Amino acid sequence: MEIHTSRLDDGLTLQIPYDFACELGLGPDSSVDLSILGKSIVICPTQQLRVRLDELLAGVTEDNIHNEVRTGPVVGREIW
Repeated sequence: MEIHTSRLDDGLTLQIPYDFACELGLGPDSSVDLSILGKSIVICPTQQLRVRLDELLAGVTEDNIHNEVRTGPVVGREIW
């Protein structure tokens, strides 16, 4: 597929076809990594950091766990 560049300020823009963007999971304001490989421009979606609760909890140890925090006396009908 051949597309053309457009001028924007001090650079050029490329319009990514909608089908390509959908296949790569790109949308407005998506972050991509741009690099040069020989005489080619390579555009790759950046990895979104997704952290799961069970992965975070797996990192909790006796050495890094926090003590409980006192927040004052009971103010409602809490049962402790």
